[in-house]
Amino acid sequence: MTPARGAAAAAAAAAVVKHPTAVLSLRGLRSSPHSAALGVVDKLHDSEAAVVLAADGRGSRHFWEVLEFRSDSTVLETWKTPDVLGLHPRDVYLFASDTGMGQRAMLAARSGAILYRTEVCKAVVYGDRAVLFPSRRLSDTVKLSQSIKCAIAQKSPLPFELKVLEALLSETARSYSSKSKRLNIVAETVLQDINSNFSSSAGELQRLIPIQRKLTEVQNDVQEVLETISETVNDDAEIRKLCINERKLRNTAAAAAARGGIAKLPPELNSSGGHTPAMRMASAILESVEFQLQGTFGALKEVLENMDQTRTVWHMQLDHQRNRVLRLSLLISIMSMGCVVATMPAAYLGMNVSSGLEEVTGIFWPMVQGSCVLGAGVALGMWGYYKLGPKRRYRARLRDMRSLRDLLIFHLDDLDDIMESVKQRARSGQPVSKKEFKLIVQEAVRGKPMSKDESDLLFRVFDTNKEGLLELSEMVRIEEHVEDAFTQTHF
Repeated sequence: MTPARGAAAAAAAAAVVKHPTAVLSLRGLRSSPHSAALGVVDKLHDSEAAVVLAADGRGSRHFWEVLEFRSDSTVLETWKTPDVLGLHPRDVYLFASDTGMGQRAMLAARSGAILYRTEVCKAVVYGDRAVLFPSRRLSDTVKLSQSIKCAIAQKSPLPFELKVLEALLSETARSYSSKSKRLNIVAETVLQDINSNFSSSAGELQRLIPIQRKLTEVQNDVQEVLETISETVNDDAEIRKLCINERKLRNTAAAAAARGGIAKLPPELNSSGGHTPAMRMASAILESVEFQLQGTFGALKEVLENMDQTRTVWHMQLDHQRNRVLRLSLLISIMSMGCVVATMPAAYLGMNVSSGLEEVTGIFWPMVQGSCVLGAGVALGMWGYYKLGPKRRYRARLRDMRSLRDLLIFHLDDLDDIMESVKQRARSGQPVSKKEFKLIVQEAVRGKPMSKDESDLLFRVFDTNKEGLLELSEMVRIEEHVEDAFTQTHF
């Protein structure tokens, strides 16, 4: 850049800082390799109304390279400072390029401006102009800029700030919907691979981890935007603040009335309460975008649920495979044990020790047959214990569960009477046997007979020392435990 051209660029930048509303034409600066222009204006349709403003100072902490949209559809590529944008220091971090944490979604009106931030776009909207911060990709910035430019140029009853806000919200909803669809396609492809070929799904299942992480990230972004919009829609005061031009009219009329003049307001703004036309249009815009985002959020949630279900089914299949391997290992172990038992007689007889049997005629084949029968018997015995033992324990637990259910449903009120009767019998010094306990139970629950399983379960509960007899100390200990539990629960 020549010294004269560099001085001109610096003067233009200073003019923008002092007079941000000025429209300057500096297209000649685009030829410099050190130009700070974004290159967005040249990509917009109908770019005759656009102005490129370049300035030195790239990378400065005090300047932001932004796009400025005017009410006459003029677009400027320029540099702005937080002071020129009228940002409070607490709001500067929302638009800092290196902000990666904290509040990621915001829609609020502050001192004559609307602050808008999502992961898709960041902007400050005024009553007659809007400042857009560039996105990470140039194509996204161009698409968003074109949408804002078309919205401003469109003839509609919407005021300027609501036109820009509608374009920002619509592009946000469209961007999240597009991300959701792309992630859905990728997730469905991976899920089909997993479901179609289980043998290679161990590696395929790991591919769900980055997809699920990205889906969760987008879902959280959509949820934050939904919560922000919902808070604004449900607050009439916030919606009224979004209507900047109406607020200006009210403030102008209030200032005129304070000076003793006549406050002139349109008829629809004269009412002290209710929704004005601009408020109703703002509410309609927010509710429409909220409905679109809810659909996107539901689609993301459905994809995540499908992934969780697939992972659950995969683990069930894996458990089934493990059970098959364990069952096969058990069968091999049982067969090995039978073979070991069958070979033990041959091992003993094969030793170089005289036992007298080696001289017996015809002992070989009976010994072989006996060894085979013994080995088969051991194998069958182990197999029978494996098949019948767990079932017996399972049936016993199932009986206990049914007995406990019946006790709680039909005989809960009779427990105090049963315990008191047992205590009276036990005070004589003689423990209560299981047979005597059944007689006590029959007397205490007249009209509501208790089954044998229920009586046995209750006896095992009372028999804390597992001696088969109910003593007075056991009943007293149970009552103390119940009273302590009741006191801790209610006091």
